[in-house]
Amino acid sequence: MNWTTVRGVALVLAGAVIMVGPREEALLVSLGAVLFAGWAVAELWFAFRRRGDARPAVGPISRTAMGVVLVIAALLLVLDDLPFSTVIGAALVLRGLLVGANVLTPRGRSARRDGVVMAASLVVFGVVVVVVPDTAVLAVRAGLGIGSMALGGIVLNMGLRQGAAGAESHQGHPATSPLDHRGAPALVNDWLVNRRLAAEDRAGLVETMFFEAPNKASKLASFWVMMVLATGIASFAVIQDSTAVVIGAMLVAPLMTPIMGVSAAAVNGWPTRLARSLVLVVAAAAAAVVVAWLIASWLPSVGDINTNTQIASRVEPSLLDFCIAVFAGAAGAYATVDPRVSSSLSGVAIAVALVPPLSVVGITLEQGAYGEAQGALLLFGTNVVSIVLAAVTVFVLMGFAALPPDREQRENLRRVVGVFGLGALVILVPLSLTSEDVWTEAADEGATHDVVTAWLPDDASVQYVDVEAEGDRISVTLSGPELPGDTDGLLDDLSDKLGYRPKLSLRLVPSTVTEID
Repeated sequence: MNWTTVRGVALVLAGAVIMVGPREEALLVSLGAVLFAGWAVAELWFAFRRRGDARPAVGPISRTAMGVVLVIAALLLVLDDLPFSTVIGAALVLRGLLVGANVLTPRGRSARRDGVVMAASLVVFGVVVVVVPDTAVLAVRAGLGIGSMALGGIVLNMGLRQGAAGAESHQGHPATSPLDHRGAPALVNDWLVNRRLAAEDRAGLVETMFFEAPNKASKLASFWVMMVLATGIASFAVIQDSTAVVIGAMLVAPLMTPIMGVSAAAVNGWPTRLARSLVLVVAAAAAAVVVAWLIASWLPSVGDINTNTQIASRVEPSLLDFCIAVFAGAAGAYATVDPRVSSSLSGVAIAVALVPPLSVVGITLEQGAYGEAQGALLLFGTNVVSIVLAAVTVFVLMGFAALPPDREQRENLRRVVGVFGLGALVILVPLSLTSEDVWTEAADEGATHDVVTAWLPDDASVQYVDVEAEGDRISVTLSGPELPGDTDGLLDDLSDKLGYRPKLSLRLVPSTVTEID
């Protein structure tokens, strides 16, 4: 074992601790105060010390003002009772506004575009922190934890490779190696350079992800034929409420290819291919909605969309759908680059739904259910944004990015990641609101189950059947000849358990027991 391996293990363990560590508000406040203090020092430092002729994103006067505001914010976190999320969000919004104001000053077109993306991202992230603070904390913890574990995995892999190459010492102590004295950024750079794909491998991937010559017309024709067929299968499956057939439509759908093309073009600095892939994704999505609408219009009846489980499961996306799409996108990108696991692409297609939500959009639009159509469209957008961001990361780590990138490539990658990251932040708000409602109702139902079962008589004359929570209203279904007498006591116990007084309704289903000797 060498010290590089030890550092990798330490980073992996640190990421795990960040992911599952304590969630106390006091700890978050302390960390926030330290973060603000360090941020303030950095702002004041760069306000009075500029290097080179490059124009900074924020001017010295704005940096000085921002530094003072951050010092005040740190003091407010420690000395006042202001909500943690409010202070953090306000600071991010202010920083974004300062960056946006500086964009208005004369500067190059590229710098202006980068400034707009940065300003919008900071403002939107600040709003997300204020509106859905729990989700923001989860996102930050996940980002730091996964990032630390990914970095640890890279360092650990390089340490193990170095050890396997004969870096063990003969004194029984951890061996020293040329990597032991290099920082994490240098190790990551070595990893990326060493893992760069060969030219023929890159050419093969370009051939599979982009619809280009030779045979461009036939490639596009095949894509559109399969897209229409997949949409037809998905639409009929949704109307029939058949999960198995919907899975078949997921396997047939070709939409993952241009989405992967967007990520590949972004990491390699190919603006023309990026634009073409984006246009193809948008055009295919619009065509799928139209095809589904036509099928729903052609059929005499599509049934009751309110009781259709295929529709109901796709009109209220949550953070879990976002997480599924991120992991599926990473798996899809990995399987695309590594031919040894290319058979896993079918599983990726099943894990993340692309065509079925579009079919639901068309069907619900034809039925006039615009709210459900909006929810299904949000699910599709969530999947696309998540897949692109995850695939960009995997393509870079797997050596499919152009290295070393030139200035234009870095700018293109930064803009694409910024735009899709901004889209992810915007999507997180409705997803978080839906998730919080779902998680709150699930917790209320679990607490109600515990309280009701403890309240029921021991002779099992009345039995628990079901509970359903919706907002502050809780409906409990029981089975038995009559309700137990102390219903006021049940409501008091339930109020103590939930922390608020719900609107409780008890439904008694008569039961008949027939004993046959």
